[in-house]
Amino acid sequence: MPDLTKVNDSKIKPPNRALSIYNIYENVNDTVSQLNISEQSYPLTPQLSSGISRTTTTESSTSSPTTPLPQFIFKKPSKSSKKKTSFFRELKIAFKSSSSSKSNSKSTSYHSYYNYKHVDFNKYGKWSKELGSGVGGTVRLIHRTSDNKPFAVKQFRKRFLNESEKSWLKTITAEFCIGSALHHENIIETIDIIQENGQLYEIMEYAPYDLFDIVMSKKMTENEFFCCFKQIALGVNYLHSIGIAHRDLKLDNCVLNEFGIVKLIDFGCSTVFKYPFDNKIMFSSGPCGSDPYICPESYTRSSYDVRLADIWALGIIFVCMSVGRFPWLISKESEDASFKTYLRYPDRLIKKLPMESRSIIRKMLEDTPEKRATLKDILEDEWFKNIECCIDAHKSTGHIHHLTD
Repeated sequence: MPDLTKVNDSKIKPPNRALSIYNIYENVNDTVSQLNISEQSYPLTPQLSSGISRTTTTESSTSSPTTPLPQFIFKKPSKSSKKKTSFFRELKIAFKSSSSSKSNSKSTSYHSYYNYKHVDFNKYGKWSKELGSGVGGTVRLIHRTSDNKPFAVKQFRKRFLNESEKSWLKTITAEFCIGSALHHENIIETIDIIQENGQLYEIMEYAPYDLFDIVMSKKMTENEFFCCFKQIALGVNYLHSIGIAHRDLKLDNCVLNEFGIVKLIDFGCSTVFKYPFDNKIMFSSGPCGSDPYICPESYTRSSYDVRLADIWALGIIFVCMSVGRFPWLISKESEDASFKTYLRYPDRLIKKLPMESRSIIRKMLEDTPEKRATLKDILEDEWFKNIECCIDAHKSTGHIHHLTD
């Protein structure tokens, strides 16, 4: 996989995805439509995840799963009879076993870590079009035989030639163990996990609309992207409340259903930063995610708080939705002139955002993590609290969502 952290803007090319707009996004806010961020700004392009990092703590050692996954990556429902914290136990077992044991059978290894549900694949019918592919696997559309209901199905990647089975197994196991605990209206839902012919598959709900494409369509109103931003933040708040950081938040990893409900996807970079009944917060080291969204301290510090890394990425998502362009390609002062300008003159960017959002977004994009806004700060912000937001139970009457295939 190419090292995207070393790519400059003249070499960036959209990976397998045609874009029809490279001009400045026309927002309903007049000041936004006159964008000129820090003398330079960069057109939005789909972002591949990059970077490998580690998770560190003074008394605990667990590696963060860092393999990037394709467009639709999701999760498995937990067994109703198990305790809510059981998946953390499974993660610990997986990490411990993959570090100490040597298994000659992938199938045996899977069974020793995770009792997945064996489901007859025939009930889901035949493969349809490919929805996305990446280092982590391939996702396709499939229709259930009984009622033709669409689902997304992901085939997990095979082990790389230069990757040990222990490392590969740890990454795959951690991904679907993390996913098995996630149940929230703004997190994509997994229906089944299936093993067939030595391969593992996830069957997931299908959310057909891509937030990246919607932003690029230039049809989003201000209220619409406010709503999307709030839904993403609520999804991240849920993740953090159970000790999980996403670590690859970006437009590409947000999809919408037909009701305008945003769903977070792709947990290949996610990590557990806190276990239940344990007050220790595990820090990570090294950049992880997609370059324009990665926080600056991941490049400059030996370890950092992954919760604040997610907050930074949330701020970048808001800027992208608001102005339709990346403010910089990488948050490294030595490599990106626009980011260097932002550090000296942050208001040049912030003043291009809607007036009521500026205060909290400025705090979210504070380059010193100790001064950065927390999720508590965001949730208590008056502008954020007053955003009219679509939820499954009630469709907001104040705006519609311009969905696009």
